[in-house]
Amino acid sequence: MPSPPAKRHKNSVFDTLDPNLPFSDLSSDSDDSDSDSDSAETARKNLTTSPTKTLDLCDQSDEEEDIIESTPPQKRKRGRKKSTAPAEPVHVKITYILSIFSAGEMKKKPAKRMPKSGTIQLSSDKPWDTLKAQLLHKIDSTLKPKHLDFTNYTVSTSIPRIIPKPGINISSNEDYICFIQLAQKTSSQVLTAQVSLIEKEKEGGEDKENADTEIDETPKKAKKKKTDPLMLPGNIAKAKNIQLLQDRWRCEKATNSCVGIYCYVPIDPPHQHLPLNNHRLDCWASAMLKGDVCATIDRPPNHHLFDASANTESPVLQRRREAQQKEETTTQNFTFSIGDDIRDLAKQIFPSLAPVPQPAAPLDPAPPAPPATAEKYDFNCPTLLQPARKPGLDMNLEQFCTCFDLDNDILTKLRSHGYKNARTLRFLTADELKTMDFRLGEIAAMRDAIESWSN
Repeated sequence: MPSPPAKRHKNSVFDTLDPNLPFSDLSSDSDDSDSDSDSAETARKNLTTSPTKTLDLCDQSDEEEDIIESTPPQKRKRGRKKSTAPAEPVHVKITYILSIFSAGEMKKKPAKRMPKSGTIQLSSDKPWDTLKAQLLHKIDSTLKPKHLDFTNYTVSTSIPRIIPKPGINISSNEDYICFIQLAQKTSSQVLTAQVSLIEKEKEGGEDKENADTEIDETPKKAKKKKTDPLMLPGNIAKAKNIQLLQDRWRCEKATNSCVGIYCYVPIDPPHQHLPLNNHRLDCWASAMLKGDVCATIDRPPNHHLFDASANTESPVLQRRREAQQKEETTTQNFTFSIGDDIRDLAKQIFPSLAPVPQPAAPLDPAPPAPPATAEKYDFNCPTLLQPARKPGLDMNLEQFCTCFDLDNDILTKLRSHGYKNARTLRFLTADELKTMDFRLGEIAAMRDAIESWSN
């Protein structure tokens, strides 16, 4: 069966050509252009000479058009259209961890605040009123306020890696919707949200709620600062009197026997110098505070410290002397006599015994010892201990300064230079005391103490 002729569409390129022109092979090469032109020329001549052939060609083209119109159109394959309906929202299960702070708790330092805790589990499809009711229930069960009002609290919420701290405030339905939209952006179906509930401070000086249960509002008693004793009024007045006495009774050192810086010289003879040490100055200044009846700047008080005739022996020497006297009274001498009968009996039993000597006549009593003359103090001696005297009993510096009425300043200076016992003080010199920042009165007090301590 012969193959059907080539099909052509009505609107093809061939319709635009001149129908009088013959068809040519478009797929031929350029080298055959001469032969094509010759064949076209012969075809044109045939058309003009034989009209029947032209009619046959027209009938043949009509048949081709009928065949094209009878063929059914091919269906074009198309992809499925995407649905434009909105996707259903993903419901997330949210666990709210609550930290509830009262107004009194917020008064504390951040490190000392202790919040009330609680938890709430809700789905993201729950409305704002449900979460609000749950929050009010937790506030009522923990803080127990007198008036429960949601506007009295500040609510802030944060979700790790989604809503960073300090979070966003939630006080209305719009804020809650924004929070839920942010929470639904994650692919996780379970979330944990941190919720901070802070009670607002009330205005107008009203009583604070929960103040008695949350914090102790009673103010603690402030510790009283210790007042310096020198700043007390009585001590200030006494210090002023001591300064007046030192200015009044500064010793001019008219005699070599006076070793004090401040000396009281009585008006009545024999005008003996009485050194004013710290103890005497303190006693005199304290008596002046009681009025002129007790003491004045020119008249010392009636006290044994100002009695020149009294024994000024040091307490250590007094105790030693009293101990010696006790030992002498406790030792008893036992004397007994032997009669003549006993002597004769002894001779008969022991003939070899020598005759018992007769008791010697009592000796004449020894003449009384001359009174001891006071030794002259040698100021040219380099050491504080005089060559003619020996060291006394050894003791530590605290006992030494207490026994001989030395100030704490002297004790501190001696300690700072390594002195610990009294036996080492015999090597001290006046020049060394000056290098240790001893004042003149302190040097005189050390001389007096070494003199009283030595034997």
